[in-house]
Amino acid sequence: KTLKKRHYDKFGDVIDDLRLIFTNALKYNARHAGTESVSGRAYDAAKYMSVKLEAAINKMMLTVSDRVERERIDHNNAEREIEAAERAEEERIRAQWKNENPGKEGGPTLPLRIESSQR
Repeated sequence: KTLKKRHYDKFGDVIDDLRLIFTNALKYNARHAGTESVSGRAYDAAKYMSVKLEAAINKMMLTVSDRVERERIDHNNAEREIEAAERAEEERIRAQWKNENPGKEGGPTLPLRIESSQR
C-alpha cells in the first residue's frame, strides 16, 4: 500500500520495502524456481529485479559520493579564493599607505586574519 501511495519520508524506506518484496517473493516461490508456473516466473523476476535494484543503489551511492567530494573541493577552492582576495586587499592597502607616507616606518594596522582550513 505504502509503495503504491508513495507515502515515504525517506528514500531508504522505499529501498527497504523493495528489498522486502523481493525477499518474500524469493522465499515463498523458491520451490517453483525454474518452472514456467506463475510462481516460478515470480521467483525469476524477483531474482532479476533484486540484482537490478542493488546495481541501481550502488550506482546512486557512487553518484552521491562523487557529488559530496566535488562539493568539498569546490568549498575548499572558494575558501582559498577568499583568502587570496583578502591578502591582495591587504597588500593594496599597505602599498597605498607607503605611497601616502613615504619614508615612514610601520604601516596601517590591518585586522588579524586567522588562517584555518575550517571556517
